[in-house]
Amino acid sequence: MSTSIFELASNGALTLPDCLKNRRAMSIIVTVRWGKERYEVSVDKAQPPTVFKAQLQTLTNVPVERQKLLFKGKALKEDGDLAPLTAGATLMLMGSADALPLAPAPQVRFVEDLSRAEAKKAGADATPVGLKNLGNTCYLNSVAQMLHSIPELNGALQRYVPNEPLMRTQSPNAPPHMVTAAAKHLFTSLDGATDAVLPALFVHTFRTVLPEFARTTEQGSPMQHDADEAYNGMISLLAQTLSELPREEGQARGEPTPASNLVAQLLRGTLEVRSKCKEPGAEEEPERVATESFTKLMCNITEQINFMHDGLLAGLDEDREIFSSTLKRDALYRKTARISELPPYLCVHFVRFCWKKREGVRAKILRPVKFPLVLDATPYCTDALKAQLQPHRDALREERNRRIAAQKQQLEAKLAATDAHSASTSPATSTATATSTATATSTAPAPAATAEAAPMDVEAPAPAPTRYVAPSFLAPQHNKTGTYELSAIVAHQGRSAEGGHYLAWVKYGLDTWYKFDDDDVTRCHDEDILKLVGGGDWPIAYLLLYRSVDRLE
Repeated sequence: MSTSIFELASNGALTLPDCLKNRRAMSIIVTVRWGKERYEVSVDKAQPPTVFKAQLQTLTNVPVERQKLLFKGKALKEDGDLAPLTAGATLMLMGSADALPLAPAPQVRFVEDLSRAEAKKAGADATPVGLKNLGNTCYLNSVAQMLHSIPELNGALQRYVPNEPLMRTQSPNAPPHMVTAAAKHLFTSLDGATDAVLPALFVHTFRTVLPEFARTTEQGSPMQHDADEAYNGMISLLAQTLSELPREEGQARGEPTPASNLVAQLLRGTLEVRSKCKEPGAEEEPERVATESFTKLMCNITEQINFMHDGLLAGLDEDREIFSSTLKRDALYRKTARISELPPYLCVHFVRFCWKKREGVRAKILRPVKFPLVLDATPYCTDALKAQLQPHRDALREERNRRIAAQKQQLEAKLAATDAHSASTSPATSTATATSTATATSTAPAPAATAEAAPMDVEAPAPAPTRYVAPSFLAPQHNKTGTYELSAIVAHQGRSAEGGHYLAWVKYGLDTWYKFDDDDVTRCHDEDILKLVGGGDWPIAYLLLYRSVDRLE
């Protein structure tokens, strides 16, 4: 065995520079042939053959114990040395390689482990995530889930660029941008999370900008608040920061204005309000006509109200006191309001909370009031708007009838083909039936007249579930048919107006809803939604969001 140069250096026989020089001198390049392969390998002759073989294993995947190296027809021994090798020498390697290691198998991820964004990209449907309750924040969680269900609003928040320099100032324009930036962060988290989101930043910012929502009880815990008030505050702040979407290709978006912002574009409609004095002495006073904008309709609830339709009319038609120029004092007027422009999204507020003067308390109205899953808004529209909507409604009705007729024809053709197939595959039955019929005919007297054979009654198929889709929300006329589909609900549970619990329901498919009880999310269907009409301790619909639809899919 040769002595290592490092041993010589440690013994003092060579200096370290001399050792390194000798080390370089002992490194040579040799050629190794293995089957059809050729490798140029740098060999350190001072190292044992096992080191050289380890190099070859990395190149050929032939284990050291299987390698047999031949140099000039002789095998290199493992306990020998590499001193006989010279630069440019050719060696032959013999031995079989191990199979290459397989690539790691892709990790299996189940749909329930995907975020909403990942599931959408994969073409799957994953359960959305909820929001954790930070202490009586269910009212804000529910409103956030309802607003998150509006894709145009969600998309606008994703495109929103926070104005951080402005947010650091004391400018009155800073608070709306703070809330919008927090809402963007929250909605992004909801889309990308696989577990419940902690809305700490959003809740803190909302309470800071709107301190009335930061009130606490005598014990110091956060108070419960009205979801309707939170909804009003939220859309008011977003209206100051989110610009209106361009109506035409290439149209630039300017700064938001009271008449031109995303909230107005999506949620604001117009009412034509007519007021007529009811008191004697003002019969000749002309009717007053004015226009008012709205972001939600009120569904008033009295002892006579059983359906949302009646509650909406009660909210549109009511008596109010107005100063009369004829009587020179406040007088009673009959106000009649009708919609002259429909918004893409129609919010309906069930007026469930009222003030009892005698008791001096705020109470909740538990009376059941039924609401539709598909809302026809034409009874609440002006005559002029009804005339504009009628051609589109007729076209939609004709298309629906055509589809039902086509389904009926397909069913009849299928039944006829089935009968023909059955007759052709049962010859014995057909022969026996024909013989029996002939015998009966020969023995029975001939009828005076042959009655026309009655056609077989085919039951008309039930219409297939109709899926409505939203129109282009950028068109000047947002809703062309006056038809809306229920898409989200905020409900209140409990008998107390100052407490209770808020929940949200959001529609995600033809008959698929998700119930958001803070961080607890469960799947449900249309029949579950129709149970939210009121009465008892069951959750009661409070805010309803209807989505504009104008055609069949």
